Amino acid sequence: MLVRELAQPVHLPALGPDLTISCENAAVESAASRGLRIFAPYDVACVAFLAGGPVSIQALRLTPERATLFGSLTRRDYRGRGLATLTTLTLLQQAWQRGYSQVFAATHVLNEASLQTLKKAGFQMDRGVLTMKIGPLNPGQWLDSGVCRIRNRMRSSQSTP
Repeated sequence: MLVRELAQPVHLPALGPDLTISCENAAVESAASRGLRIFAPYDVACVAFLAGGPVSIQALRLTPERATLFGSLTRRDYRGRGLATLTTLTLLQQAWQRGYSQVFAATHVLNEASLQTLKKAGFQMDRGVLTMKIGPLNPGQWLDSGVCRIRNRMRSSQSTP
């Protein structure tokens, strides 16, 4: 389990001229119609478009207790370009704007790409949270882990000047 503390607004890097990031429903629907979709319930999804086509998508699940990042998918031909990091940072910004002080993410320990993306976005390992492996791991296949116990604090419950 990884956690990212949100003590201040998230800074997004400048985007290139052909790259756009959107969390609008129309953008998510456009991505889904082109085969890039999230198959689990989510509250906010974010899509990266390169040259007008959807190339990366990720989702955020919000409950009163926690904000959880999940469902990152980048088209094979566009991996390694930092697109998942950009969608992650955009969703962190969305969580901040909604009052969350922490965002959680879980990934399989062998999913090196997801781990690197989360680390680049400022996530750190969180102690005291148990995760479990789901299903067998075949060569070339990654599986995310299920979360057994999570803690979270809302910014609104903290005293801020």
